[in-house]
Amino acid sequence: MHKNLIAIAVFLGCVNAHAITIKSSDYGKTWPFTVEYGDLKCVNKVAVVFNANDIDYAVNGIASAMKYKRIDEIWRQDPDTQTRINIRPIIERGLSLCGIDTQQ
Repeated sequence: MHKNLIAIAVFLGCVNAHAITIKSSDYGKTWPFTVEYGDLKCVNKVAVVFNANDIDYAVNGIASAMKYKRIDEIWRQDPDTQTRINIRPIIERGLSLCGIDTQQ
């Protein structure tokens, strides 16, 4: 039993080991969410997830395939163009937490 608990703890630590808090004041008008802040994390070394108000949202397609909640619920629209604010900088920052270089 003790070995199983250690294995679970190690696994959970690996899954969510890379996370940072990001906030709207860091991005200004380019902040893509309707919430003021949240935790951006890398899950399983490839999925980018944003946690706001204790809800995990899928930021990239891999996280969507893993059945995280749709980001559309908190994805802000540009009031001038009525299109969604570009989320690519958040995806790239999340992928960097995964150790993936998107600047190639």
